[in-house]
Amino acid sequence: MPLTVGRWEKISHIAWLPDGNRLALTGSGQAESNEQIWLTSSSSTRKLTADLNDYSSVSLVNNGKELLTTVKTTETSLVVAMVDRTTAKVEGDNVLSETGTIGNVIFGSNGDLIYSSRKTGTNEIWTVRADGTNPRQLSTEAYAIDRGLAISLDAKFIVYPSGKAGGSQLWRINADGSNPVQLTDGKQDAYPSISPDGREVYFQRGLTVTSATVWKVSIDGKNSAPVSNVQGIRPVLSPDGKTIAYYFMKDANEISTWRIGLISTETDQLAVDLALPKPTAARVLRWTKDSKSLTNVYYVGEDIEIISQPRGPGPIQDLTGLGKGEVSSFDWSPDNQRLVLAEINEIQDIALIKDSSQP
Repeated sequence: MPLTVGRWEKISHIAWLPDGNRLALTGSGQAESNEQIWLTSSSSTRKLTADLNDYSSVSLVNNGKELLTTVKTTETSLVVAMVDRTTAKVEGDNVLSETGTIGNVIFGSNGDLIYSSRKTGTNEIWTVRADGTNPRQLSTEAYAIDRGLAISLDAKFIVYPSGKAGGSQLWRINADGSNPVQLTDGKQDAYPSISPDGREVYFQRGLTVTSATVWKVSIDGKNSAPVSNVQGIRPVLSPDGKTIAYYFMKDANEISTWRIGLISTETDQLAVDLALPKPTAARVLRWTKDSKSLTNVYYVGEDIEIISQPRGPGPIQDLTGLGKGEVSSFDWSPDNQRLVLAEINEIQDIALIKDSSQP
């Protein structure tokens, strides 16, 4: 027998209320990202909090009249940095900050930034100039999911994963935010990349290391098909359209290690198997715009580094001075001279919340 009504994206913690008929829980509703506190029963559901924070626990105090919870406040900054590839010197500027998580950010072909933001309550697609001026909301009711974002080279289309139909499918909008079109019908489709000619979208189907494979679909949503049966996550197409890079786990001597695989789009076969320069918990991978190198996020304590490794023989380069925190997404500018990073900092506290409908 169901104890709640409605559909849930995630439920983290639950506690029975004293009346024995209702639950207090922390979780997110369908197509929502932030975990809030809810009061629910088999006949009704009501949101007790509605903000950009995340609530990760709930317990009852004062005979159930108040709730004790852990609240996490997230601040995200978009940092645009000039990169001197000769000296590896980086100089960054914080061009935009907001409460909540910015899970995706990319450069458009005109040098503007495209990013996802929850500032209106739902995760929507926005654009802003690289100096932080003129932020504009593009999408309406996109319910974007923070698993990738892509714009076509001709700046005609933006593709993103959405939870609006349940699960995670790829959707397409025009660059001005108009004309949303659903491209895929899977339940776990994510991390899109658009081919240079704008005709095809490469993406990940399946969200775990053991289930995820690389697929492609035409830009009009037709002819969806697997590219390879190789298992891996977070695929990203090279700007020249010739190679797909992805993360995968390789077993050797009973030890599993993360590596980078390269699939040729001409043969759909694994062409190269690269070792990561050093261990990292981050899974954020980008090509440089000349398609010659792969760049990954690494952390040294709280400091952010990006390491550039060539796809073939050549030196590995460390880019430092990028600030502190966690990077949810980054991208190279069209001229390969700048980086944009979404840098996240979190603060956790304990809060006491009272249901205002109760005496």
